[in-house]
Amino acid sequence: SSLAGYRMRFRFGSCTLLLCLLTSARLHAEPVSIPPVPAMNGVGEFVHDLAGLLMPAPLEMRRRVFRAQKLAFEDHESPIILVTIHRMAAFGYEEEDIQPFAQQWFDEWEIGTEKRTGENRGILLLISKADRKARIELGKDWGRRWDGHCQRIMDGAILPHFRNERYEMGIIEGMEQLGAMAR
Repeated sequence: SSLAGYRMRFRFGSCTLLLCLLTSARLHAEPVSIPPVPAMNGVGEFVHDLAGLLMPAPLEMRRRVFRAQKLAFEDHESPIILVTIHRMAAFGYEEEDIQPFAQQWFDEWEIGTEKRTGENRGILLLISKADRKARIELGKDWGRRWDGHCQRIMDGAILPHFRNERYEMGIIEGMEQLGAMAR
């Protein structure tokens, strides 16, 4: 009887261990696959509209985004990178919260000018359309005091347009306000 109980506990323990190993292997088998870095030291692309959310806007309106990015980078050492995607799962990210994904994207691309200036004042605006999520991720030298300002940009400039499916206007106004924040 005691031997049978031991075998049962051993089998249960083995099954639990096997289940944990398989779950762990699944999590590690599907790493988040962020595309290669498209811009280094201010050279390259600062807009990655993979979901096509900015494209419906006329060229002159899209140029407002480029102007905001150019001024923030050249005059204030604050690169502002825009990334739109269809869904986070397409990059292997299965979680609900966009913040860790945005942080990983920010870190992977080394957004900011830390290697050049010793400070990281980079900004990432990441939008996942199908997930209905967006995040403004800031470099460490912005400090926590700017979090509320970013939330106001999100709530006042970006999300009202997104709710009306006018993504391009939310992006344009949000990017302009992030440019003003960099100033």
